[in-house]
Amino acid sequence: MFEPALSAPIHAAQYVRMSTDHQRYSIDNQKAAIGEYAASHGYEIVATYADPGKSGLSLKGREALQRLLSDALAPDRTFDAILILDVSRWGRFQDPDQAGHYEFICRQAGIKLIYCIEPFDNDLSPASAILKQLKRVMAAEYSRELSVKLACAHRQQAGLGFRQGGTLIYGFRRELRDKDGNVRGLLGPGEYKALSTDRVVIVQGPPEELAVIRRIFDLFVSRKLSASEVARTLRREGVPGKGGCPWTRPRVVNVLRSEYCIGIYAYNRTSKTLQQPTIDNPESEWTRTETMSLVVPVDMFQKAQKGLCERRDNRYGTRYMLDALRSLLKKKGRLSGMLLGGSSGTPADAAYRDHFGSIYEAFRRVGYEPPAWQGRLGRGEIWTREEMVAALRVAFEKHGHMSLRVILDDPSLPSPALVRQHFGSLLTAYRAAGLPVMSHSDVQKAVYLRRRAREAAKPDGGRFGADGALLTSRFSSEQIIVGLKRLLEEKGYLSCTLINADPELPSTTCITRRFGSLMDVYALVGWTPTRHQIMVAARSQRRPAPATAP
Repeated sequence: MFEPALSAPIHAAQYVRMSTDHQRYSIDNQKAAIGEYAASHGYEIVATYADPGKSGLSLKGREALQRLLSDALAPDRTFDAILILDVSRWGRFQDPDQAGHYEFICRQAGIKLIYCIEPFDNDLSPASAILKQLKRVMAAEYSRELSVKLACAHRQQAGLGFRQGGTLIYGFRRELRDKDGNVRGLLGPGEYKALSTDRVVIVQGPPEELAVIRRIFDLFVSRKLSASEVARTLRREGVPGKGGCPWTRPRVVNVLRSEYCIGIYAYNRTSKTLQQPTIDNPESEWTRTETMSLVVPVDMFQKAQKGLCERRDNRYGTRYMLDALRSLLKKKGRLSGMLLGGSSGTPADAAYRDHFGSIYEAFRRVGYEPPAWQGRLGRGEIWTREEMVAALRVAFEKHGHMSLRVILDDPSLPSPALVRQHFGSLLTAYRAAGLPVMSHSDVQKAVYLRRRAREAAKPDGGRFGADGALLTSRFSSEQIIVGLKRLLEEKGYLSCTLINADPELPSTTCITRRFGSLMDVYALVGWTPTRHQIMVAARSQRRPAPATAP
C-alpha cells in the first residue's frame, strides 16, 4: 500500500456516494471506513464531498463530485489526495474510460486517488491498472444487470394491473392497496406509498370529470373538431382541466390517446435505461392490462386514434407540406415567409422551420430558389458591415446596454433582420462590434433590474411591491379587457410586444394564465385577426426610415 511520510500527515479529501443499492454503502459507513484508513496511513481528512442518493452512472446531478473536480484544479486547494471507499463509489460509468478521465484530471493536478478497501495500490503499475479497469467494468456491468432485472419486474407488476409510474391524466386517480388487495385510500398529488408491500392501481375519478372526457371524444369524433378547437370550446365553457389549469391542445390530445379511457393500463410504451435517451418501443413490447370499466366505447376510441393519425399525417406530413408549397408557388409565382403566414391553406412558416430546419430548405425541396438578397431590408436602408458595427457601438454608448428592444426602438439602427442577414445572429454582431455578450440568465436579470428601477421611479411606486415582486393581482379581468380595448383603438392591432410595453397592462404571461390564451382574450375585446393581419398591422406602425441612409 502507499505509505506517506509519518512526520507530517497529508491533507486529503474524502468522497462518499450512496445510491440505493445496499445499506453497507451508506454515507456513515463509508466515512467510518475511510477515517480508519486515513488514521492508519498518515492522512488527515480536511474536506468531505458527499453525494447522497445519487446514481453513479454519470457526472450529471452529482454536484459534490463536480465541486471536487473543480476544487482539485484550483491553485489554492487544501488537499493533495482523495480517499474513496472503492471503485464503484467513484462511479458506475457505462464507459470505463470516463472514470479514468476524471481520475487522470486529478493526477495531472498532482492529486492521487486512493481506493481504501480495494486489493491493489493505485500506483500506475500494470497489475493495478488491470485490476482497476476490471473493477470499473464490473461496476458498470452490475448497473446493466440490475437495470434488466428491474425492467422485468416492472413489466411483471404492470401485467398484474399495478401502476409503475408515469403521468396521470385528467379524470383518473391513484388508489393505494395493501398486499392482500384491500383498499387503503386514494393518493393525492405528491403522495406515495410508504410500504414496499403496498401497490398502487389506477381507478376512475369523479363522474363529472368522466363526463368531460366523454364530451372531449364527442367533440373530436362526432363533431369533427380539432384538438385545439376542443380546448378552446372547453375554455369558453369554463371547464377546468387537471389541477384547475385551462385546457390546451396537448392536454386534450393526452386524453384522446390514453387507453385509460377504455379501461386498459398500457405500460412500456417508452423506455429509458441507464440515463440513455428515451426511445419509443414497438407495440409488440407493450404490456396491456384491463383494470377498469369503459369510459368511452371502444369504437369511438379507435376512431379518435385514426383521426389523430390522419390529422398528423395530412397536416404535418412531409408530402402534405411540400404539396402545399407547390400549390402556393403555382398560384403566386414565388414563395416567402409572409406568403406562408397569409395563406389559409398552407402551414405557417414556423411549421416549415420545425419540420425542415428552415423555410429555405423547404423551398429548395420544391425546386424554388429565392432571389438573391440585395442588401435592402427592414427599414429601407442599405448598410455595410462596417456601418452596422459603428452604429451598434454608438447605440451601446448611448444606452449603456444592447438588446433587441434597443435596436427596435432606435430608428438610427438597422432592423434586427438586416443585422442577422449580415452576421447570422445578433450575438455575432455584438462580438464583431466588441460589445459584451451576456448569458441568457444575466440578460434576464438586467432587464428585470432596469424595469424595476423604472417602475420604482413612478409616483405610485410602479408595478413592483416592497419585496420586488411584480404586482399582478391588482388587475381585474375587466380592467385587462378595458386596457386591451384602449390599446387596440390606439394602435389598430394587438401583439405581445405592445402589451408588454404598456405600463397600464400586466404582462402577456399573466394574461395567458388568466384567460387561457391571447387569442381567447383577443376575442373578448372583439378582435379576431389572422397572423398575416397582425404582421401587416405591425409593419404599418413602424417608424419611417431616416432621411439619409448611413
